[in-house]
Amino acid sequence: MVNFSLGNQGSRYNPNEPRDWHGRWTRGGSSWENNPLRNPGAVGRAHTLLGHARAGAWQKGVLRDFALPTPAEAKRFSRLLAVWNAASDLDDDSFREHFARGLDIGPATLRRLRQAAAGSAQAQTIGQMIEASYPLTAAIKDIGGHRWPAMLEGLEDEADAAMPVHRTRRAALDHEDQPIDSERGTPSSLLRLAASVMNLPAAPEGRFELASDFNSKPVPFLDDRGRPVIGASGKPAMIPELVKPNYFVDKGLETDSLLNNQEMVPTDDQNARMLGLAKLALDLYNFRQNGPWDLQRNPSNTPDLVDGATIAIGLYAAAAGMSEDELLKMQNDYAREHSHFPANTPMDDTYPSLPKRNVENTHIGYELYRSGRIGPGKKG
Repeated sequence: MVNFSLGNQGSRYNPNEPRDWHGRWTRGGSSWENNPLRNPGAVGRAHTLLGHARAGAWQKGVLRDFALPTPAEAKRFSRLLAVWNAASDLDDDSFREHFARGLDIGPATLRRLRQAAAGSAQAQTIGQMIEASYPLTAAIKDIGGHRWPAMLEGLEDEADAAMPVHRTRRAALDHEDQPIDSERGTPSSLLRLAASVMNLPAAPEGRFELASDFNSKPVPFLDDRGRPVIGASGKPAMIPELVKPNYFVDKGLETDSLLNNQEMVPTDDQNARMLGLAKLALDLYNFRQNGPWDLQRNPSNTPDLVDGATIAIGLYAAAAGMSEDELLKMQNDYAREHSHFPANTPMDDTYPSLPKRNVENTHIGYELYRSGRIGPGKKG
């Protein structure tokens, strides 16, 4: 029998003792698999998972060559895993609709990818990460080694596009079970969600057709029949020339359709409502100070647009189906944390962090929509 020396230990090779995943003899078992991950951060986990999966696919002949992921590849893959895991509560059909729409990838393969993502997030040891890589190796085999790089790029693009909605969707789920804050007067999960999103550092921005729209000169704020809208100041309200009031009504109606699932999306009622919650929160975030829907974002136009800016919020929220009280309480909470008004500004009695002028302009926006003076924009 051939003796294999282990350094100074003089031990003999025993063919019945276990081997590691490379087929190497491991004395007394694969104890190294119990070692903790060297880099347990998100990028480190992605690097380890993808590296082991590539190695497995290469050993099976699925990939012609083997190379460890580059730092850039690992970073991109970590973002993909994070978005998938944030949507772990979605069923297979909904997951495909949001993350693999238009990609030629089967349901079983998509489940393997989700399994690998979940396993990598839970892994604490090298062995556990290797276990997590097995379904990813199988998915690479399903897709084919020659198609895998392009498919991975397509999956990353889909995840990047879906990330904002699902980040907010998770916020909705997290806030759904929180108790109502009676002291602050927040009446529903809708408002809690909107308030949380207002503090997100990188929410996506809704845009008008041209970036220069907000820099256009102020003109009278007109209803659909061309009549001027009088603001709370008692003077005609103003709006940037290239921004049409109907835009806010259209956006609000889109949200209302999702919240009520009026055949706007091919998904079930619960997912449609969750998408509606996400859209509502992101849209309200667009009205923040200096946000993309803040009509006062151009400093040179701010004095002329005070009334119009708040009327626009009322138009949107009325079309979206929010009650006036809900919106004003949300605005009041936001103003308490973020707004600073001159000391002599008359403040509202019911919403003490808001000027009376803001409250009245919000009501004007609601009345413009309710009365039909400003409705949806004309299509075509």
